[in-house]
Amino acid sequence: DLGLPWGPRYGHAPLPAEADRDAAWRAVAPEVDLLIGTTRDETAMYLPALPVIAPLLHVPVVGRALRAVLMRAVVGPTTRAVYGRPVRAFAARHRAAGGRAVRYVLRG
Repeated sequence: DLGLPWGPRYGHAPLPAEADRDAAWRAVAPEVDLLIGTTRDETAMYLPALPVIAPLLHVPVVGRALRAVLMRAVVGPTTRAVYGRPVRAFAARHRAAGGRAVRYVLRG
């Protein structure tokens, strides 16, 4: 199982088997209003956990500049790939199945 330990566990009540999940989502979509989104910087929380990066983030002047570069070069793209695309896909699938969905991105 490659899922996150705190994520949904398909095949365990009340969820359907993983092979049946898309059909199950489509079946209930018209009955469910969906509000789904992310923050703009979801992956920023991992920067301090990087052994090479963490100490540098606390160096005066350098830390602030490094954080700014990492936010543009790493955090933005990884947030869009890991969180943004799946959220857009989920909302699109929900709408295509007759549900109402609103997607948001918290900035700042």
